[in-house]
Formats: sequence, structure tokens, C-alpha cells
Amino acid sequence: NNLKFAAAVEPENPAIQAKLHWSQSTPSTIPSTIASELDTNPFMRVDHPAVQKYAGSADPVTVMAVLREKKNSFGLGAGPAK
Repeated sequence: NNLKFAAAVEPENPAIQAKLHWSQSTPSTIPSTIASELDTNPFMRVDHPAVQKYAGSADPVTVMAVLREKKNSFGLGAGPAK
């Protein structure tokens, strides 16, 4: 799921950890807010050092491409791709 992927990208992000914990007690995490997405969605955080480190690049286009590739294969039995 999206939050588990976000946690794999940014395991030290407290907003992601809090939302992941919250999501375990609620049947749906939608709707969300833009503010929440800016804090927890790696695709909206391509300029953050932790996301850039995960992607191995500071170039926003490259970071986005790496995130998309990793997300596409995330949870397909191979575990979080790094």
C-alpha cells in the first residue's frame, strides 16, 4: 500500500509513522489533505533529502522516475526495492 511504500522510502519520517499507525485503526485513509500528502507522499517530496537519498539522485525528474519504478514493483514478493 502507499503508506508502506512511503515508510520504505522515508523510514525516519515521523508524519509517515504517525499516519501508518493511524491507518491501522481506520478502514479508509481517504480523503486526505494536501498538507498531509506533502508530509507523507514521496511523489510530492522529490525535493527532500531523504527521498533523494533513497532515489540516489537530487534531480527531481530522476527521483520521480526511480520512485515510480520502485513503487511499481513494491509488494510483489521482492519486498521494498532499494
